[in-house]
Amino acid sequence: MPQTLNLTSEVQVFPCPNCGQTINTSMQSCRFCGALLDRDASLQAANETSRVSKAVSDASYVRILAGVAIGFIFLRFLPFVGLIGIFGFAFLEIAIPVLLIRWWVRYRGLQTTDPDFPRAKKTVVLTAAGVVLFFVLRITKIVVISPF
Repeated sequence: MPQTLNLTSEVQVFPCPNCGQTINTSMQSCRFCGALLDRDASLQAANETSRVSKAVSDASYVRILAGVAIGFIFLRFLPFVGLIGIFGFAFLEIAIPVLLIRWWVRYRGLQTTDPDFPRAKKTVVLTAAGVVLFFVLRITKIVVISPF
């Protein structure tokens, strides 16, 4: 009995093993090259593609939050909105390291040929290095960020 798509079925995508074009798991053959697809292999490839996409997305969020943290540092020096900068930076000072650790635990062992994953890993490593550098400078009192 052929499977049909309905509103509750989840369609996942993956690269065709033959031509590399992105196709979905509901297909029995690639619409680009005509290669026959194994359902189980398609689902496994789609799960890997989904995991890689999530890793890249999470790394992007961490990079964006690091930029926002720098913005909060400067926002503290403006009248009337300085309090937003203080609380925003205090939150991100805890959230960014937690997200970095979470990313590293979930995705550090991921093996993939996706070209975006090495960039995501580099982003996480550089952000982690920046966080470590910031904490070292803060501990040695070179960087002083006081709320008042």
